[in-house]
Amino acid sequence: MVWASTPQFPGGGTDLELWSDDDNDARVRQGVWSAAYNVLNHVQDYVSEELKWPWPRDPNRARTFMPMPMVSIENGRLRLGYGEADRPTLELESIDLADIADGIGGDLARSDD
Repeated sequence: MVWASTPQFPGGGTDLELWSDDDNDARVRQGVWSAAYNVLNHVQDYVSEELKWPWPRDPNRARTFMPMPMVSIENGRLRLGYGEADRPTLELESIDLADIADGIGGDLARSDD
C-alpha cells in the first residue's frame, strides 16, 4: 500500500496485490508493471500538489509541462522514471525482477516485454 496525505491533499493510495500463477507469469508481470506505474503516478500527484506546480520539472520544456510516469521491463529489470524512455527527465534505479519474484513466487525474468 502506498498512501500520501497532507492538509491540502486529504490523501490517496494504491493497493495492488501481486500473486504467482505458474500458468500465467505474464499476468504477474503485468501486475508488477501496473503497480509500479500506479506508485509513480500517486507520488507525482502528491509532490505536484504540494509544490503547486508540475513535478518533476524538465528544464528543456515549458514550466507547465509534466512528464508522465515511465515504466518498462527490459533485460529482466523493472525500469522506472518520468518522461520519455530514451530521454527521461528523472530515472530511478532499476529493480531486478528476480528480487520481486522472490517475494511473490514465480519466475518473472523469463521474458521481457
